[in-house]
Formats: sequence, C-alpha cells, structure tokens
Amino acid sequence: MVDIPAIIASFLLFIFCLYLVLSPFMEKSEMTSLENSKANDLDEISQEELYAVLNELEMDYKMNKLSEDDYKGMKRLYEEKIVELLDKEKYIDKA
Repeated sequence: MVDIPAIIASFLLFIFCLYLVLSPFMEKSEMTSLENSKANDLDEISQEELYAVLNELEMDYKMNKLSEDDYKGMKRLYEEKIVELLDKEKYIDKA
C-alpha cells in the first residue's frame, strides 16, 4: 500500500531543500547594499591595504572566483580610491 504521510513528508522535505538551495539566488538587493557598504568603508582604508585588496582581487579573478564584470568594476573602484589617496598625499605634502 501507499504510505501517504511518508509521501507528504518527503514532498515537504524536498520543497524545503529546494528553497534552501535557491534562496541565495533570489536575494540580489542584499548584494547591492553590501557593495554600497563596502564602498563607504573605503573612506577609512590605507593605501597599503588598498594595494593588498587589489592583489587579492586579481588573484581571485585569475582563479576564476570572480566574473570579468565583477573584477573590472571592483578593480576600478579600488583604483579610483588609490588615486584619491595619492592626490590627498600630494596636497598635504605641498601644504
């Protein structure tokens, strides 16, 4: 005979597992806010730390942990921050 409670329990377990697997792909807005908070955190980072982050970023890209679009966007963001820091240092040295 067919065990109806076991079938129902199996189906519910399957749906729950499917939810756990697919839910990270449905939360894009959370990633955007995370990227924005990282951009705000860049205001308090040193030049050496920025170079270290760029190095890690390049390594992650070469190991195919990052897509090309993500790599280029993040690299541009960090390079712009380095240029800002260098400009500030030049301005301080002239003063």
